Amino acid sequence: MTDLDDSPGRHRLSSPPGLSRIPRAVLVAGLATLVLGALAAIALSGPDAPPHGALGPPAPLPAAPPPVSATSDAPTASPSVSAVPSSNRPSPTGSPSPTTVHTEAAPVGYEAESPANVLDSGARVAPMDGASGGRGVYGIGGSDGGTLRFTGISVPGSGQYTLTVYYQSPDHRRGLYVGVNDGPPVRLLVKYTGSCCVDARTMTVTLTAGAHNTVEFSDPYGPGPDLDRIVISAA
Repeated sequence: MTDLDDSPGRHRLSSPPGLSRIPRAVLVAGLATLVLGALAAIALSGPDAPPHGALGPPAPLPAAPPPVSATSDAPTASPSVSAVPSSNRPSPTGSPSPTTVHTEAAPVGYEAESPANVLDSGARVAPMDGASGGRGVYGIGGSDGGTLRFTGISVPGSGQYTLTVYYQSPDHRRGLYVGVNDGPPVRLLVKYTGSCCVDARTMTVTLTAGAHNTVEFSDPYGPGPDLDRIVISAA
């Protein structure tokens, strides 16, 4: 319902019946409740969103790079070169390191009665049964201390060789000592042969290259065996 204003040409709106009796504060509270209800309805009708501050699912990790193939064209490091010097290289002074030469020289014989040998202190040449040349050297050792030195023994290279001694021992009381190139004498065991035959014993000796090697026989403790010859061969 409208009421006419006292002013000419204007109308004054009047409140609906009953509203004038409601307090203004109650009206304001009711309007606020309506507005809040409408906003809540709008919020509920919209898409679901995670609450503020909530974490979503973890992001996927980046894919690992593909492995490098063994046949890749990428350049590969060249193998390192060992810095260890070879034992076959010459020394800084140019002198080769000493080595033992194992030769394959053919056997060479030297007769005891050869004029190239040196007989001393009663050692003598005489006929010998069974000797290669029909003669041998007697009087080695004994009371006079006779000695026999073979000279001019030649080998192609320095190293170890086999020395074979051919002898005759008419009794069981004979011994023999062998010295090579003025080295200390070494005892060589011999056995009884009688006065008709020749036997042989071997030993290893060290000789130097060339024809200046010597082998000396003696027995400072008694009479030694009689000697036929010696043979030098590869060890």
